[in-house]
Amino acid sequence: MTRAALYARVSSERQEQEETIQSQLAALRRDAAAKGYEIVAECLDDGVTGTTIARPQLDRLRALARSGAIEVALFNAPDRLARSQVLLLVVVDELRQAGVRPEFVNLVLDESPEGQLMLGFHGLFGEYYRMKLLEDTRRGKLFWARQGALVGGHAPYGYRFVRRSDRERAHLEIDAAQALVVGRMFGWLVEEQLSVRGIAQRLTAQGVPTSRGAAQWQPTAVDRIIRNATYKGTLWYQRTQAVAPGRRTSPAAYRQHLKTSAKPRPAEDWIAIPVPPIVGEPLWEAAQRQLEVNSRYARRNNTRHQYLLRGLIRCASCGGSYAGYAHRGHTGYRCLRSHPAVSSTGQRCRAGGLPGPSLEEAVWA
Repeated sequence: MTRAALYARVSSERQEQEETIQSQLAALRRDAAAKGYEIVAECLDDGVTGTTIARPQLDRLRALARSGAIEVALFNAPDRLARSQVLLLVVVDELRQAGVRPEFVNLVLDESPEGQLMLGFHGLFGEYYRMKLLEDTRRGKLFWARQGALVGGHAPYGYRFVRRSDRERAHLEIDAAQALVVGRMFGWLVEEQLSVRGIAQRLTAQGVPTSRGAAQWQPTAVDRIIRNATYKGTLWYQRTQAVAPGRRTSPAAYRQHLKTSAKPRPAEDWIAIPVPPIVGEPLWEAAQRQLEVNSRYARRNNTRHQYLLRGLIRCASCGGSYAGYAHRGHTGYRCLRSHPAVSSTGQRCRAGGLPGPSLEEAVWA
């Protein structure tokens, strides 16, 4: 009996697709049963884009092919295998080189020149469909943003996202309990000149939960809230654009999306969307001035010591960044997560510090 592996994929653009992993899998099983294949493995990539070859279950399928464990790789359609003509042809050629026959439920494929032409045509059509979908989505979002409608489902802390209905557009409405906390943050900063770290510590001590329900507030979260112009009544759409990260900061072998970083757009591209304000503009502006004052006198801006490897090494235990420190004339490096305020759980990293001179000498060597 011919040994076969099934492969199915659903991308992150699921709102444009009626298919699911289960419906694809059911069709593949029916086709394998009709052909009398023995199903050796079912490889399912759920929520993974077809524009990259780095997919966990596709890698598994390719490994099965190289090991000789399968004779047939069965797919629902070429666009489930790849959304790029190049990637499609690369994987199909790799399977054939390993002695595995690729088959598609919705396409009769052979190794003739005509079959190769048809496969290439399907690859091009997949690329065209993806680009058209992205462009239509982009234009639709821009249209609604220019009409004053909220685009996207994320609500900043202090707001609730209200979905579009037949009577009203998507918009934000104030969450009274969280808005009270936001007002306190601005007041503590302007009236008491607290630092963002001090505000985070006070919120944690008072037992105020974060937007995700965690008990520990991080200074970076407080800083993002206070700098966000949304709280004075203006949400800016299209301030940034998605780009591929310059360097990887996560040890994960696979990423769901290629463009996981962002870079600023020119100010003329921004679109202002009015939202109900939580703080007045004078208070918001005063908070921005106080942040500048706090930054000027922050301890992190101390330039008495220079650390060669600052920001270049990471903790082997938790993956956090290492920063330099000086104590009684000695310099060293330690994980930033050794301080409980950096973690949303309040748990400290126990990796310990490293002596500066010996570590720097090892790197130079």
